[in-house]
Amino acid sequence: MTSMITKPSNMRLKALVNVGIEDQVQEVKEWLQKETTDEPLRLAIIHGFGGIGKTILATAVYSKLNLDRYIHTRVVMDTDPHRNDIKKMQEQILEDAFPKYNNGKRIDLRNTKQGKEHLERAFREEKNHVFLFIDNALRNKDLRELLPEDLEGLGKHIRLLLTTRDLAATNMFNKSLSHEHRVKPLQESDAKKILCKETKNLDRIRNDVDRILKICGGVPLVLKIVSAHLKNQGYKADKCREILNAMERGEAITEDLKDLSECMVDFVFKKFGPLTQEAFLDICCFFYGMNRRHVEYSVGSLALKTLEDAALIAFKVVGNTQSVVVDDVILAIGKNMGRSTRIKDIESFKDAVEEKRLGEIKGIQFCFGKGHSSYVFGKAHLDSMRKSLRVFMLGPNISVKSTSDMKFPELRFLHLDEDIPCLPFHLEDLDKLAVYHGPLLKEGVSIYKLPKSLLSVTATAIANAIDNLERTNGEQSKPLQVPPNSPLEELNLVRLWKMKTLPEGFQNFTALKILSLDTWDNMEELPVLTALESLSLKACSSLRELPAGFEKLAELKCLNVQFCPKLRRDFPNAASHLRIVADEEETQSEEEEDWN
Repeated sequence: MTSMITKPSNMRLKALVNVGIEDQVQEVKEWLQKETTDEPLRLAIIHGFGGIGKTILATAVYSKLNLDRYIHTRVVMDTDPHRNDIKKMQEQILEDAFPKYNNGKRIDLRNTKQGKEHLERAFREEKNHVFLFIDNALRNKDLRELLPEDLEGLGKHIRLLLTTRDLAATNMFNKSLSHEHRVKPLQESDAKKILCKETKNLDRIRNDVDRILKICGGVPLVLKIVSAHLKNQGYKADKCREILNAMERGEAITEDLKDLSECMVDFVFKKFGPLTQEAFLDICCFFYGMNRRHVEYSVGSLALKTLEDAALIAFKVVGNTQSVVVDDVILAIGKNMGRSTRIKDIESFKDAVEEKRLGEIKGIQFCFGKGHSSYVFGKAHLDSMRKSLRVFMLGPNISVKSTSDMKFPELRFLHLDEDIPCLPFHLEDLDKLAVYHGPLLKEGVSIYKLPKSLLSVTATAIANAIDNLERTNGEQSKPLQVPPNSPLEELNLVRLWKMKTLPEGFQNFTALKILSLDTWDNMEELPVLTALESLSLKACSSLRELPAGFEKLAELKCLNVQFCPKLRRDFPNAASHLRIVADEEETQSEEEEDWN
């Protein structure tokens, strides 16, 4: 589930409003925009230790640049360099920055060597100016693997903006073409604005605030965490001195404040209750960058609000949804905290088996599409983890050997590859399951038996799914077995394109707010879903008219009919407040809007 590419495509990023960085933004901006005829490559490197605000500064620069003459993209590297998928980054750069290369067809690279060859050719052939923003470049090895060696000789006008903690990561570039900008700490006056926005509360903790400001050294991340904690505690003097004690412990172990952020995250983390602590670790290890709604379903709205109030997470609009984002320093700290209980590769799992600590494991994620060799979970493995497991994500080539009646009382998030050959449980037995992504209508996982806790389902197609669903439309149909008062709010059914109506009993999903029926060309009738707010009929290429029952969806706020070329565009029965997304351009133009 790691997302290593942030894809603004050719959309401008929304300008950030930040305190005390205007002069720094202007300095870097002027360097990048300086026009020269003898420098085909110009590079700005923004560097500094974690938490000092490199990404904030670079994003502000990127948002304020005049990029009308450039094709451009932004690549965000993972905080764990071993998790960076360089090949996917190369594919993204080719798609975003060189839209005409390969005649607009998507390139599926075999390896990074081939990716560098394609990029070199693309740079040479491109007549437009190119701008690349590479955020969080941690190692020289990664950049050398990502980009062609001689960028200086490949284009007429190339501009690069990079952020890094270590200048050695940029050794591949000609230093005479680089502007190295070390992010400056905030001035005391600006730091005070971040620390205490409500100036009327300053007098109650005046002396302690002065000491905190001195220790913080103008580091924005630390200031935000401290400010959030003080605000939550009502600016009480005793709580302020608690922070001072914690910060002084951090100050004692570092000279350049590298570990002060870790000290403050640890301080705030220990103030949380167990459920919020588990939510924080789940987000850092599995859910960062994920749809906010799915994260909230999985960890609970109270825990998510608590983490937001503590300034440990934030939310960002991506397309038409909000995603959960975590500062890269906090993310690295959280990943380190959860490393022993949240397993993300087979080798770490084997170590846990050997060390006999499977009973401590809270989450499993074996990466999707990474070409892992096959692995089999034995019954003993699952039996050892079943009481503690909260997140379970299995990709291709993973199979499970167990009895199907095994209980997982804490499991909240389940993601299974659609080709997984064997399932270790019946879906209805997962009493706390909130989000399910995987196959339906096969042994152990049926649409007719949904747990009462389930809030979101994304059902992938399997070989017999269409036949099974079609039989429900015939004489032998049976009502859908929906639990009484089912809280299910979101249902995505994909690639079941032969269906004409949804199964009988579907209208019993009285809480359903979001329904996606993408690619269902033959849909003729919709059940009356009284709470439905968003309906997607995307890529229904043969759909000519909206299904019967559409006009009865009184609460519908958004209808997505992208890539439906035959659909009539006059919707006479549509409510006046309905937002209709009819094509890709319209969606992009409203990138900053969140309608979910």
